[in-house]
Amino acid sequence: MFGKDQLHVDLANLGETDQVVSFIRSANGENITSTDVGSKKALDVYVANPINVNGYASLLDSAVVAGLTAVALPTTALTGRRSIQVENMGARPIYIGSSGVTVSTGVKVNPGSVWEEDCTASCVVYAISHAAAQDVRVIEFA
Repeated sequence: MFGKDQLHVDLANLGETDQVVSFIRSANGENITSTDVGSKKALDVYVANPINVNGYASLLDSAVVAGLTAVALPTTALTGRRSIQVENMGARPIYIGSSGVTVSTGVKVNPGSVWEEDCTASCVVYAISHAAAQDVRVIEFA
């Protein structure tokens, strides 16, 4: 799997501006290397979860009607989703939360306001309102 002179880097939780800089030395202060690159030595690095650090690769927008019963936002999540934005286009507040969200437990999003969060596709977001037929816009980024 990994040799003694290899470094395993998991980039899944790095942000767009994060950097990975590593200086690895042996006990006697020599650089640890395992690959010759011309006349120079280089450390082998295995990237476990490569990510697009230059922005999002895709997006998907949808319109959902929220009302007196909790509804998923959106009904099917974008594969590979990294974040979501929800805009309340309705005339009454909506409330964001899990599948059991209520107007008493959810995060309030007033008309014309936007709620956004880093949220993968496995994180299902729901909305509910005091009033029927509230227009909700959703945009997902992957």
